[in-house]
Amino acid sequence: MGGIGDRFFAGDATLTRAAVRLTDGTLGYSWILGRDRPHAERCAAIDALLQSPRHFHTLMETLITPLEALRSARIEARRAEVNASRVDFFTLVRGDNV
Repeated sequence: MGGIGDRFFAGDATLTRAAVRLTDGTLGYSWILGRDRPHAERCAAIDALLQSPRHFHTLMETLITPLEALRSARIEARRAEVNASRVDFFTLVRGDNV
């Protein structure tokens, strides 16, 4: 704890849960890391709307797919950053091989 990147147990993390019922009775749920209640409520509403054939394709095209692309790009950028500083110890010359 302390915000410096140390390891933590999942039980030490704060979660915010939300449940939303649409006017047609569809229920949506979300659990998010942190204490952002409006974020959790938006996620639950999106979960409920994704269950509707009327909204599913539009939300997938305009929200979910672009967010997935952003997430993939961030992961790939991080992977590239880590790989750029990776050391391959098998290529190092040891003193006994000289």
